Amino acid sequence: ENPCLTGSCLSWLQQNVGTQFHPCGTAAMAPKRLGGVVDPQLKVYGTSNVRVIDASIFPMTIGATIQATVYAVAEKVCRNVAS
Repeated sequence: ENPCLTGSCLSWLQQNVGTQFHPCGTAAMAPKRLGGVVDPQLKVYGTSNVRVIDASIFPMTIGATIQATVYAVAEKVCRNVAS
């Protein structure tokens, strides 16, 4: 039986649909006024030199495995901080 045809679609979805738990967006790089946590240099707003360098800075979930993207961000930040 298709639950969406019986009017209980939302309830069925809540009980049967999950995620892959890709932790993205919990400390988004965005303007502070839009709820962002870090600036474009990945410094946490309101701190002098605390940076977040992981998948939480992505403002949206990416449509791929996040590991390679996190490595790329970390490499870029390391180069910028070192220079």
